[in-house]
Amino acid sequence: VSLHDGDGRKRGRVLVLCTGGTLTMAPDPSQNGALSPVEGAVTTYMKEMKELLNESMPEVVVHEYTPFYDSSDLGPCDWAVLA
Repeated sequence: VSLHDGDGRKRGRVLVLCTGGTLTMAPDPSQNGALSPVEGAVTTYMKEMKELLNESMPEVVVHEYTPFYDSSDLGPCDWAVLA
């Protein structure tokens, strides 16, 4: 059975759930340019990735949680909420 059987879609889809952490690090002007978690950073990075515009690449949907979570503080109950 085709993944997109009957829905008319040609491209696959990928959901990126961002809870914070390393991928969100960017120079923070409020911290004199020091790296810190910046909301919206992952979305910005993904929009700048021109290779994702290629039709052979999947459609990417990014969801960034607010506020960010420290993954070392997350457990099974949190994972269930995120899922």
